[in-house]
Amino acid sequence: MKQIELPTVNTVSFKLNPSNIEFEGIVMPDGRQHISLGNIDKEKWDNLTIARENGGKILWATICMEHLMEDIILSFFMGSFDGPNEKRELFRNELLKGSFLQLSSKKHLISKISNQYYAFKGKDRDKLQNCLKSIIQWRNAFAHGSFNLNATEGVILEYYSGAPKTEDLNDSFWNTVEAIYKKCDSLLKNLENIVKKESPRKR
Repeated sequence: MKQIELPTVNTVSFKLNPSNIEFEGIVMPDGRQHISLGNIDKEKWDNLTIARENGGKILWATICMEHLMEDIILSFFMGSFDGPNEKRELFRNELLKGSFLQLSSKKHLISKISNQYYAFKGKDRDKLQNCLKSIIQWRNAFAHGSFNLNATEGVILEYYSGAPKTEDLNDSFWNTVEAIYKKCDSLLKNLENIVKKESPRKR
């Protein structure tokens, strides 16, 4: 399979201390001089590539999680699958997969469904919603934000969520992302089993 290459833009930033600027001794005809900003090593460029790849995985994992949420909502309202059903397909294609329900609305429905079955107790009840909230924020950040390769701090994600925000894309951040996605997947699959067990088959 062909691995495609698409146009991208790399944003690179430096922190300058005017008292420590080193001039290269090259004087332009207009009197301006070149200054040395140093080099960005290969590891930082490699980290930028990894950040892009991880961002793509976040987008795809969120799509897969949204499909799981849709299956739960479908089973709750339309019952378990029991052969072809026009109403079921209409509900799935026109409502769940259409533009009527955004991911945030599906998150709200999942909360109502889990409460309906008392699926989670104590902290797990809030944990699912908190996980989904983080996932939606990350999905939006990586879909609409931009990467900034800082010469000293590494790769930074810049995005807007009520106000301009930044996220240092270090190992601690990626470990948190992995843990949240895995926890959310486990909680949703648990809810899916409960809903499918309790939902009657409908024709």
